[in-house]
Amino acid sequence: ETTPIRLNNITRIYDSPYSSLNVVGDFLYPAMYLNNGDKFYINQGDSYAYIIANSGTSTFGGTGGFSGNLVLRNSGVTLDVGQSTPCFGNIYLNGGILRMSDFAFSADKNFTGSGTIQLWGTKVTYGPTTDLKVTNSLYWQGLTTGKVELNAQKTSLSSTWTFGGSITLNGNGNILDLSNKGKLIINPGATLSLENISVKGLGQNMGNISFMDDTATL
Repeated sequence: ETTPIRLNNITRIYDSPYSSLNVVGDFLYPAMYLNNGDKFYINQGDSYAYIIANSGTSTFGGTGGFSGNLVLRNSGVTLDVGQSTPCFGNIYLNGGILRMSDFAFSADKNFTGSGTIQLWGTKVTYGPTTDLKVTNSLYWQGLTTGKVELNAQKTSLSSTWTFGGSITLNGNGNILDLSNKGKLIINPGATLSLENISVKGLGQNMGNISFMDDTATL
């Protein structure tokens, strides 16, 4: 059995493509494993790393680019994300929790699998594309407030987005299509604000917006 290599606040520099990383974690080819208290920080360049948030609460972010794979192992994992440049990879949730600083996807990149996205007065921005197909269920939790920006000409939601706390869903003049049984659920005491967006496909055997009780606000 291969033993992981422990990197304790190590700076790693790669030549092709160039990247400079600061890492606390366990490396076992081909992946970097982040356990409780570990971090993966991209200082410069563009990283194609395969990163697994393996246990507890860890941190991912930086000022460099990221085009790799970012995976939360299971529902017991929390990952603090502070990536200041657009993300060119998908994020695989597997039931875990992301605590997001301002974050942007490039083009058609997306969250994969179900999980919780926590926002602290921060914003998640989806990249520009023609038709972004969203088939996974997400819980958007505004711990203070939060904003989700959709930049596809049409975002086709065929799953369930649930909203807690105070969340603004900004379409930037585009369409949110719920025709294929997409659902927006507003939790008790939560407020969902729809901003500059056209919602399409509401109706019987189509999409719907549900209020969990009379304290849910749209």
